[in-house]
Amino acid sequence: MAVNLKAKITRKARQLGADLVGYAQVSRWAAQDEVAPAFRPEAIWSQAKSVIVLGVPMLLPIIESTPSINYTVMYDTTNALLDMMGYQLALYLNGLGHASIFMPRDGYGSLEILKKRMAACFSQVYAGKYAGLGNALEKGDVDAWAGLDPLLAQTEVDKGSRLFYRDPDKNTYGVLNVREAFAKQYPAYVGRVILASVFLFAVLGKATDAAVQGLGRRWLKRGEGAA
Repeated sequence: MAVNLKAKITRKARQLGADLVGYAQVSRWAAQDEVAPAFRPEAIWSQAKSVIVLGVPMLLPIIESTPSINYTVMYDTTNALLDMMGYQLALYLNGLGHASIFMPRDGYGSLEILKKRMAACFSQVYAGKYAGLGNALEKGDVDAWAGLDPLLAQTEVDKGSRLFYRDPDKNTYGVLNVREAFAKQYPAYVGRVILASVFLFAVLGKATDAAVQGLGRRWLKRGEGAA
C-alpha cells in the first residue's frame, strides 16, 4: 500500500474515532500459516490485498466490574463503533477508487455455530496481530493494555512490560489446541504439553481427570516410538 494512501486512511480513521490503526498485507496469513486457508482474507474476498485494523479503548474500571451490565454495554458499544467505523472507512476508500469491504466484529451466524466450529468467518485477533497492534504497548501507542495470554505473557517476558492488574476469577479459560500436521510430526511435544498442563493443574490444587493424563502419556509414547 502506498505511503500517501496509508496517511489518508489513518487520518480518516482517526477522524471517525479510531485510536489505533494498523495495516497487514494478506500475504502474512500464508506466511504465518496459523489460520486455515478457508478463513484467510483472500478466501473471503478474492480482491483483498491489504487488511486495515482499527482499535478503540476499553475503560479499565468497567472491565474490572465484570460480570456486569456496565461491561456488557461497553462491549456492545465499542464493537458497534468499530463496525460503523469499518463501514464508513470502506465507503471512503471506494469513493477514492479502491475497492473495499468491511468485516463486522462477529462473522458467524450464532454462538451455536461458533461452538461447533471455533474457526469463525474471520479472526479479528489474528488481523490485529499481523497489523502490529499486538505490540502497541511496546511502541508507546497506548499507556496500558488489557488482553489475554499469550500476548500479555510474551510482552512481559520479551519486553519487560509490567502487569499491574490480574484477577484469575474473571478468566474464562480455553482449550489446548494444535494443528494436525504439527501433532503428526511432533507427537512427543504434544504429550509433554498435555502432561505439563496436568502438572500445573495439580500445583494449583485443581482436580485432574485421569483420562487427560493418559492422553498425554499416549502422545508421549507415540513420539518416543517414532524417534
